[in-house]
Amino acid sequence: MAVGTHKASVLIALGAGLLLSGCDRTHDPRDEDEPPPAPLQATTEGGPRDERAQSLAERARRIPSSEKEKLDGIEAGAWAASAEGNDGAAETVELKDGEAKGRHRLALELKGGEKDFTAFKCEGAWSLKTKDKAATTVVIYNDTGGAMRFSVAYSFGKDYVWYESLPYELKAGWNTVRIDQTASDFKTRSSRWQHTAGFWMAEDCRAVSLVFHGGRRTGRFIVAYLGLGETGKR
Repeated sequence: MAVGTHKASVLIALGAGLLLSGCDRTHDPRDEDEPPPAPLQATTEGGPRDERAQSLAERARRIPSSEKEKLDGIEAGAWAASAEGNDGAAETVELKDGEAKGRHRLALELKGGEKDFTAFKCEGAWSLKTKDKAATTVVIYNDTGGAMRFSVAYSFGKDYVWYESLPYELKAGWNTVRIDQTASDFKTRSSRWQHTAGFWMAEDCRAVSLVFHGGRRTGRFIVAYLGLGETGKR
C-alpha cells in the first residue's frame, strides 16, 4: 500500500471514532450557563403582603384601632421633620372605614442619620394650662418592632424657647403617654438642659415637637391622638 493511501485511511478512522464518541456522550447541563433565579416579590395575592412594601399612609390605615383612640387632636395638623434632627417624613392620613371613619392619624417615618434624634414639629397658637392636673396625652403606635425613647417638646414665645419632657420608652404596638404640664421636670437652656424646669410663658405656645431618640435607627410610628391640656387658642 502506498504511504499516502495509508495515512488517509488512518485519518478517516480517527474521524469516525471521534464522531461516534460525540454521539454516545450524555448531555451535561452544567456545560451551559444557567440563568439567574428570578427575584423574590412581595406577596399581593394569596397571602399577607410584606409590611415594608406598604406605603406610609396605607400602613397607617391598616393598623387596628386602639381602645384609647379618641377624637382628633393636633395630630390632624400640619407636621414636618425638623431640620435640627435627622431626616423624616410626616403624613396626615384620614381613615376611610370602620368606627373611626373620618378621624385622622399622623404617620411618621424615621430615616435615621448621624444625629441623635429625629423630631417632627407642628406650629400653632395654644395657651397651655399649668394647674388642675393639666396634661398632654399621646396615643401612639410603635411600628418598628423594637422599643425606642420618645419625648415631647414645646416652644414658647417669639423666640421659640424649647422645653422638653422626660423621655418615655415606646414599646412595640400601642402606647399611651401622659405628660404632666404642671411638673418641674422639663429641660431647657435656662436649666442647663437638666430636667428641673417648669413651663415658662405657657400661655404663648407656638409649636409642639415629637422627638424620637433613635439615632441611626429607621422606623415608623402612627399617632392616633395628641391632645394638649389647654385653655384655648391664644
